[in-house]
Amino acid sequence: MLAVADDAPVRPKCELAHVFREYGEDYRRTHRLPPSHRRVMQAIENCRTSDLGGHMEQCNLCGFKHPAYDSCRNRHCPKCQSLTKARWLEKQSAKLLPVGAFHLVFRIKRNSGFLKYEI
Repeated sequence: MLAVADDAPVRPKCELAHVFREYGEDYRRTHRLPPSHRRVMQAIENCRTSDLGGHMEQCNLCGFKHPAYDSCRNRHCPKCQSLTKARWLEKQSAKLLPVGAFHLVFRIKRNSGFLKYEI
């Protein structure tokens, strides 16, 4: 059994790479895409697969070995950019004021001469 941190992210059941692998070839065949879009799709399809190579990792507790495949490092790849996104969100959250707030949207009728407050 691999030792996994309690805060390790849970993988979604369906990822963009799965969709691209399943339908990407047909989509590229039936739609005109710029070469840059085709390269991004291909990078995401190959990300963390044996196509990009990898290495063996071993559990420190039980010695279990499993392959760890290399990332595509494409800036559009959701797997490769998840850590960057998390860091950015953390940085942005640090800029927020420590106050509770909420957003309220209301409509005032054109001919209303007063505001009515209701809960």
